[in-house]
Amino acid sequence: MSQEDLDSFVSWLNDKRIPAFSSTVSTLTKLTAKDDTSISELVLTILKDAAMTAQILRVANSSFYNPTISRTGTVTRAVMLIGFESVRSICLSIKVIESFLRGARREELVKEMARCFHAAVQARSIAKVKGDECPEEIFVAALLFRIGEIAFWAFCPDETCEELESRLSEGKCSSSIAETEVLGFRLRELTTRLIAEWSLGELLINACAGNPSNNLRVKYILVGYELALILEDGWENPRLKRLVKQLVEFIKKPEERVYELLRSNSSIAAKTVASYGAEHISRLIPAPMEEDENPPSSPSRERAEDGKAMHFAESDPCLQLQILREYAALLTDGKQNPKLLISMILEGILRGVAMDRVLFAAITPDAKNLRVTHALGWTPETPLPELPPISLNSTYNVFSHVLKTRKAKWLKEETQDSSSQLVPGEIKQIMGNPPFFVGPVFAFNRPVGVICSDRNLSGKDLDEESFAGFRSFCNQASVGLAFIQRAANSQQ
Repeated sequence: MSQEDLDSFVSWLNDKRIPAFSSTVSTLTKLTAKDDTSISELVLTILKDAAMTAQILRVANSSFYNPTISRTGTVTRAVMLIGFESVRSICLSIKVIESFLRGARREELVKEMARCFHAAVQARSIAKVKGDECPEEIFVAALLFRIGEIAFWAFCPDETCEELESRLSEGKCSSSIAETEVLGFRLRELTTRLIAEWSLGELLINACAGNPSNNLRVKYILVGYELALILEDGWENPRLKRLVKQLVEFIKKPEERVYELLRSNSSIAAKTVASYGAEHISRLIPAPMEEDENPPSSPSRERAEDGKAMHFAESDPCLQLQILREYAALLTDGKQNPKLLISMILEGILRGVAMDRVLFAAITPDAKNLRVTHALGWTPETPLPELPPISLNSTYNVFSHVLKTRKAKWLKEETQDSSSQLVPGEIKQIMGNPPFFVGPVFAFNRPVGVICSDRNLSGKDLDEESFAGFRSFCNQASVGLAFIQRAANSQQ
């Protein structure tokens, strides 16, 4: 293997092709469900991607996850309804499809993606039957088990792909030899390298090492992948029958029950992938013999709703009201965490008031500065810059003004010159010049921070209705934080 060839290809992938994917996947895989801070970070990660937000809300309101008539309108509530680990798995699934299907839709790419999604569902199911403490981690690891192969077939130049395809089709040597001769490295080595580069975790590293003898969780992944591979040859092939006999011993279930489980998993995998808008991938997941092999397509109405959700084009008073109701429920159902409350408030402003961007800057413990802690609406193309603390003491600015008056302010475009001294240079770096809204957040009489929001990316006009919605959410942030403080004081 040429280390130089592998280094060059990995560098090219990270710099030119999928930098946003690697960053998002690394963030998601590092999050755990152990505290509300991680839940808040997961919510913010989702809200930074409008398409993912729409998908999560649609799944959360599906009959599978939400059989009640009560629909959820916020990502924060959706995470609590579906569960942290399930939402994280959905996010990673969506990101894999979205990122790699931007590349060439080669036959090998679609096959690899179908195989990995199928393997992930089978592995998760086996883990559940065996009583694994976190089956969704198994799903994620199995989904990314061949991330190097998927990345190669998605983004490698056509000439190189065609050369490798030709060598593989000749059948004169093993795939490992063909890959090494054409690329200078094996695709499994690319997977191992990406797992390390993107910090995807010890479980994946062990799975790629391929030795399940001392690791039951690795065995779930390898068995899931073997099932997906074998089932590509049909439900009657001898290899499947041999593997089922092994599974009977492994999961301690009758043979018929094992077959029922595998058929159910196959159907779930196909339907799930189709629901993410990747019907051409779902068609390659082997359907059980008794089922119609045409996978369900996403209803046009749902696609239209997703399109609408992706753009958040118009202010929606009904959505604002729904989010405020869920915010009130969040205060009373035991999840009284300030970061979760701020996340939901920013979501309400971004989606309900239909703003382009919104941020929250918290007052530092010494009360001398503001530091941005939450931000939505910035993209990989227009990232949020790293900012120093914003001073509240050195100069009189719009932030110190709203904190002093305890009233939200609408900095208008026509007053740009007169208000220029009010806008700190750090905020100009983020938001640009007015117009934008700024509102204070208090907990009783204690200032906590400020919220700032604009529509400068889209160029849409601000109006009295949107300012009223913005003020309402700022006020509710103060109400919620005061509620938390009162509850904390009562427990002392």
